[in-house]
Amino acid sequence: KIRNRNHKLFLKHLRNDIFFNNFNLKGSSNYGFNLILKNKNKNIFKKVVNTLKVHSIEHRIGSAGGGNQIRQPYLKKYKKKNYLKKLQNTEHMHFYSLYIGNYPDLDKNKIIKLCNILNAIKI
Repeated sequence: KIRNRNHKLFLKHLRNDIFFNNFNLKGSSNYGFNLILKNKNKNIFKKVVNTLKVHSIEHRIGSAGGGNQIRQPYLKKYKKKNYLKKLQNTEHMHFYSLYIGNYPDLDKNKIIKLCNILNAIKI
């Protein structure tokens, strides 16, 4: 319940012109805030990552598990030619997403502060 409340607060305060925030949270209890750019933009993504680093906000690039699993070496022999082109959403997540920890003791003021930091990024 606490993680869900945190996630809703995060999405409520995060800019929706830059970041995807249309998540179906029903039945979810995510340990991380998925931060996904709405549009492909390497420059904005670099700014997001650099901003998090400057503010010492721990994060991981890609979604949990290293992003698009089809790109991982252990699946190389199963990957068909041009298969990645069919996985547009997965590829977008691989290159334009990251996640930030969402733990039950996370203070709501820290979530709002995080959103303010992200919302202040100049695009």
